[in-house]
Amino acid sequence: DVVEWWEGCLTFVFFWVLLVLAWLADIGKLPGCQKPPAALVAHPTSTPEELMEMQMQIHKKYGQNKALSNSDVSALIAYEFPANANRAQLRVDATRAMFGGRRVIDNTGTRRYDVGAELARELLSQKTDTTVGSGDAPVVQFKIANYTVLESSGAVELVVAAVGELKQAVSVKYATMDGSAKKGEKYEESAGTLEFGPGKMEQKFKVKILKSEGFEEQKSFMVQLLEHEKSGGCQIGDLKEAVVSIIDVDRPGELSFSEEVKEVTPGVEDVTEIIKVRRLHGTSGKVSCKICTENGSALAQADYVAIEKTLEFDVGVSEAEVPVTILRNTKSEGKENFRLIIKEVEGGAIFDATTDGGADSCVMTIFITPQQSKSGFLESLKRSFTVNKDIVELGNANYKEQFIAAVYVGGSKEAMESSSFVDKASHFVVLPWKLLFALVPPVDYLEGWLCFSVALLMIGFVTVLIGDMAELLGCVVGMRPTVTSITLVAVGTSLPDTFASKSAAVMDPYADNSIGNVTGSNSVNVFLGLGLPWMIAGIYWAVAADCEPGDRWSIRYPEQAAKYPGGIFVVEAGSLGTSVAIFSVCAVMCLVTLVLRRQFLGGELGGPKSTAYLTAGFFVSLWILYLVLSIVLGE
Repeated sequence: DVVEWWEGCLTFVFFWVLLVLAWLADIGKLPGCQKPPAALVAHPTSTPEELMEMQMQIHKKYGQNKALSNSDVSALIAYEFPANANRAQLRVDATRAMFGGRRVIDNTGTRRYDVGAELARELLSQKTDTTVGSGDAPVVQFKIANYTVLESSGAVELVVAAVGELKQAVSVKYATMDGSAKKGEKYEESAGTLEFGPGKMEQKFKVKILKSEGFEEQKSFMVQLLEHEKSGGCQIGDLKEAVVSIIDVDRPGELSFSEEVKEVTPGVEDVTEIIKVRRLHGTSGKVSCKICTENGSALAQADYVAIEKTLEFDVGVSEAEVPVTILRNTKSEGKENFRLIIKEVEGGAIFDATTDGGADSCVMTIFITPQQSKSGFLESLKRSFTVNKDIVELGNANYKEQFIAAVYVGGSKEAMESSSFVDKASHFVVLPWKLLFALVPPVDYLEGWLCFSVALLMIGFVTVLIGDMAELLGCVVGMRPTVTSITLVAVGTSLPDTFASKSAAVMDPYADNSIGNVTGSNSVNVFLGLGLPWMIAGIYWAVAADCEPGDRWSIRYPEQAAKYPGGIFVVEAGSLGTSVAIFSVCAVMCLVTLVLRRQFLGGELGGPKSTAYLTAGFFVSLWILYLVLSIVLGE
């Protein structure tokens, strides 16, 4: 029933041990945590070689019995090679999805993933009858219906196979046919005859691929099998047409700013700075992108001239210049900043993923530094107490936007119109809470510190309110506080993790996020949520507390006062030991099940539906068993 200072410190230290172990596991330094080094992820920065590998895997898995269109391949790549969201994004998105809030994970990517998942199920369930016609006539067809090749490869090799018993020689003709790729431009026209016979069930032939100048989008052509005058009685099967997709290897380049941060000191007149946008690692083809400014603490038209236009790079051009005008400012507002952003690139170029903005854009931050006054310290002191009126106006506008987003389902009028009935119903249930939390000031005030402080107060308020309401509800229905904590309170705090784990299980190629959402959340709650306050309270009672016989603490805790007359931090255990013991046994059974699934089914999640449902049912039964035993044995 007591927590000594070293116990609190040790509990808190475990949090940092957990953090280090999680980091080591994430980078693959722990046994059994190494992920395949060549795991492919569909991303704007994916190289042509990576994209070709993805397409080849898609065609190999799904294109055996059907010619896949470009849209089919795109959807299947989004399904097979999804870009992973982190735990924070999954948790926030799951919570907002439950109550009709503004989503943080792009719905377009999610929809594309869903389309790919549905198409994958459809293709895998299809059964193609390779025997055409009647009798035992042999069938000749392409072995694979889809081929993907780099433009620089020079040729593509196609395979045609005979199915059935060949008692004599048979022949078929083949011929190329234009698609988006044209003969003489992307490939060399080809036609010929293939002969099959006993012991000669497979034939290969090549079609020459031509290299073009400049960058072009992926193009494709077809190769068809045609009946021969001397067919020998064979028939052409369902896979009578193969699609060859050509990926251009000419690199349009990567776009980035010459520097990510720039400082400008305005004078008595407006100042124009020339910003350079570079095009590295290739200048093939014409490339364009949009460039615009974005407010920071500096505001458009008050501190600088806003920019929104299109930059174009011709073939061979590796640099473009953008003039940015900083307005003279007679107000002393201290150091301000705004951002210059390039985005929406066209022509095949990509952004340098190592710079600010990542793979989706490129960001340059421009700082407007006021001229130093001769008065030095006095001028600096004056600026420290000066309120930036521009940023206050921006904060006021964002404050208003918060309440608008809180009122509408999905955060906007457009999202509300396309939302479902369930989204609308859940939104209006929690609308008072959304309006309450919209009172949290935006990050524009006091460089975000006001938002941080008020948000902490809101979290503390909600925590106390939920705890008290759960205790009152438990009291009304006759539930003990310990029962209330492991049912009502625990379910409420765990629901976001549940939905986040579900999203991670569907979207991630690995089970890390799904299981880590649960184990990580509980571990942090124990080691940080308990360890930090226990450490602070334990040290306080060991150093500063001074109790005497007869005071309030001694009267409230007579047993502890007899053993520790000077006072000690008391945490009454109650039935905690029983509950923790039951939880530990159930947790070990859960982890053992995951290990056995890895050994016998190849993965912690997924697998045959029957075993998946059995595992889910077993885990739910463990939860129910924990509740029942904790309630019964804790009395």
